[in-house]
Amino acid sequence: MSPNTALAAVTGVMLIPLMSSFADGAMSAVPQSLKDGALALGPTRGETMLKVVFPAAIPGIVGGVLMAESRVIGVTQPVVPSGRTGRDRRRRQGANRGSEPRCIKGLRRLFPAL
Repeated sequence: MSPNTALAAVTGVMLIPLMSSFADGAMSAVPQSLKDGALALGPTRGETMLKVVFPAAIPGIVGGVLMAESRVIGVTQPVVPSGRTGRDRRRRQGANRGSEPRCIKGLRRLFPAL
């Protein structure tokens, strides 16, 4: 499994509790009078949730999803550079060596670890 695949899996798992928490908050923010009015017209509780409560809570759910994604990205951002391997680092350094000034090339000869 590549580091990017593992990072995507961990990010997806981290999103689940955050999104469910925000969705629950958005659904509970729908006024009780709206729910009671819909139930008084005769539909079941499931139909009321799908046709009245959920559409009223969509803006809060979308905002919650965006907040959860931004929080997960902020948490995992410092981890992303550590997923690079030494081979990738050496490859990038090798690609940049042609455009270095002479003094840097001389220092690299003296100190190959740079």
